[in-house]
Amino acid sequence: MKVYVDGSGWNGAVSRYAFIFGSDPPVIRILGEQKTNNEMEYEALIQALKYALEHGLTELEIYSDSQLVVNQVNENWKVKKVHLYTLYLVAKEMLAETKSTLSWIPRVQNVAGMFL
Repeated sequence: MKVYVDGSGWNGAVSRYAFIFGSDPPVIRILGEQKTNNEMEYEALIQALKYALEHGLTELEIYSDSQLVVNQVNENWKVKKVHLYTLYLVAKEMLAETKSTLSWIPRVQNVAGMFL
């Protein structure tokens, strides 16, 4: 199953993320916390993986337009920011647990982004 994830950091009012499983309605969460774009990109991935685990979904094809998150999780880039390291570890563990893959797509192809 294809899954699309996207996050948006603090804009002065909210931080938010969205994910979409296949043709299901999007899941959108708005937080009143000051989070960076990268934190929210990781949060979108982690929350989508939590949803998958809760619903017994495995072997997902997950797509994100965040080059940083995709390349860090796929171990092409190092995690240099301390505040992202825990998120990275959680995402890696959950991807392995669900036997899922994470791939980069251009922003215009990320259907989750249209809800942010």
